[in-house]
Amino acid sequence: MAHLQHFLDQIPDNFKTLEGVITKVFETGQQGKLTEERVAGWIKEMNTEDGRSEGELRDDIVQFIITKKVVMDFYGVDEETAEQLIQGEDEGGINFSGLPGGGGSSGTRGVLEGGELVKVQKEDGTSYFAIKYEVGDASHLYSFASEATAKQAVGELSQATLLNADDVNDPNGSIWLLGDAAGVVGLEGDYNTYFDEIIGEAALEAGIQNPGMLGRFAADEEIGIIMARAEAGNWGDDRTQAAVRGTDFYLNVLYPGIENILKTGIGNPEAAWRQYNSTVEGMLTQLGYARDEDGSFRSKIKEMLDKGILDDEFVQESGIFIRAEQSPQFKGILDQWVQEATGKSVTFDEWFDVLAGTSSTELDAIVEKATIQFQAENANIILDPSQIARIAELTQFSEEAVGTAFSSAEQTLLALGDVGLNRYNLSVQKLVDATLDIGEDAASTRRLANKTIRELGLADDDKDQFFTGFSQRGTPIKTGLLAGAPEAG
Repeated sequence: MAHLQHFLDQIPDNFKTLEGVITKVFETGQQGKLTEERVAGWIKEMNTEDGRSEGELRDDIVQFIITKKVVMDFYGVDEETAEQLIQGEDEGGINFSGLPGGGGSSGTRGVLEGGELVKVQKEDGTSYFAIKYEVGDASHLYSFASEATAKQAVGELSQATLLNADDVNDPNGSIWLLGDAAGVVGLEGDYNTYFDEIIGEAALEAGIQNPGMLGRFAADEEIGIIMARAEAGNWGDDRTQAAVRGTDFYLNVLYPGIENILKTGIGNPEAAWRQYNSTVEGMLTQLGYARDEDGSFRSKIKEMLDKGILDDEFVQESGIFIRAEQSPQFKGILDQWVQEATGKSVTFDEWFDVLAGTSSTELDAIVEKATIQFQAENANIILDPSQIARIAELTQFSEEAVGTAFSSAEQTLLALGDVGLNRYNLSVQKLVDATLDIGEDAASTRRLANKTIRELGLADDDKDQFFTGFSQRGTPIKTGLLAGAPEAG
């Protein structure tokens, strides 16, 4: 008696479709009739050019173990049909060519289940045979190299459905020739299940975890064609990945804007896109931008990547936008400086353009001028843009320190009044410079202001203080007005 694995190991590649039949024979318990001598004879024929065909050998193998019960179990038919098969109907002998084998389910034998044999007719009169599988709204074709190859794989060819070659690979159609039928010959199982597994693996490779997005990935026609061709043509991972990364679904649905990351040559662009999304998502939420229908910020991510906005800088600089949204006064001031520098406005629609067209250093300079003006106006001190720019250029104080200085300057101006300013030709600009310690005349201006206040008798309390500058630690320095009087002269 022959052993199953020993029998299977000897079968040449062009007869591999017999493996399912032989395995099924052994499962019937009738393998005792498959002697070593008979097996050797079949193997010899398989390796001989003028030997019998795959179909003829298949019938011969089954004949040796045939009983009515075996036919019923093997083909899943009723007793009457089994009897007809044994008698061979009008052909005088057993004829199994019209029934499935090796798996016991309906469909074209010798290939993955669910396929239909078709004959594709070309305009020049030539034709070729193929297996057609239905996947969603599309048809996947796998062509045989020759008529002989098709007959060897599936047996009888006369029942093939005719198909016009013009309908195959029509950009506006749904029938796609994906590869050689060798890719599905001899495989067990259902084609749609087989193809779903391929798509599932591809989705994992593409980093898809969201069930909804996985469904859209699997249903995409372009993705489906690529994966089928990759499987049929035995593409490597790199080639398959490159093809998927060029699809519209990948570039505009799955990872919008990722082409900007791909251009950098980074090793794992999908991971980089997801990291970018993770970094900016919280800030986009704080800014109040609306999410897409699927609950993501994919459209905003694409816009930001297309504009070249860096994720870390976006998070860092957008805090100032949030502040502007919370303070109409500050927003108005910031908007003036932004418009002057970029021609853009501080709005939802143009904030990305502001970030995209402005370096971090430039934006910091704009914000510095806006905060200086904001603190000045809070102290009722009105400065023109050139004065603001001058203060920004000549000082390095924090916003808090600048606010304290302007508050002190305001107190001094209130103490002096117009009379005090006019007495020694003092001005708002001079007092602001003196308070911020700008210029060579800062110290003398402070002494003169103290002297004026003393002369006018506006301050005779030695506890009154006047802001005179900042210490090395950046804290305001205030001295009593009387203590400062000797400096005046």
